[in-house]
Amino acid sequence: SIVALTVAIIGRSLLAFGRTNTTLIAALLFFSPCGEAMLSMGLYRVALKKLTTPLTRPLAFAVSYAASNLSGALADVAIDRMRSLVKDLEIDRNLLVLSGVYTPIRQFIWSTL
Repeated sequence: SIVALTVAIIGRSLLAFGRTNTTLIAALLFFSPCGEAMLSMGLYRVALKKLTTPLTRPLAFAVSYAASNLSGALADVAIDRMRSLVKDLEIDRNLLVLSGVYTPIRQFIWSTL
């Protein structure tokens, strides 16, 4: 679980702070999908199976699936609202690591770190 969380954080960090095409491609094609898949598929299912009784297991899986779908739907709405309401954020060039222009989508990814 620590490896999965580390890979997911690396992917999100590269998306939020990446400055080159190579870092963004690495984040989109490797780190983010692998980290999210390792976190969501395996760990949560095993935890649900271990922490529930056979009688309550179907309800636990249903609630987990519904929460996953709801979070996906709310993320889409939040991104659309940020794209329309939030303006680009330009950070001073004196800060070498964090300098540059942050679009609303990049600000959203940064806020989920």
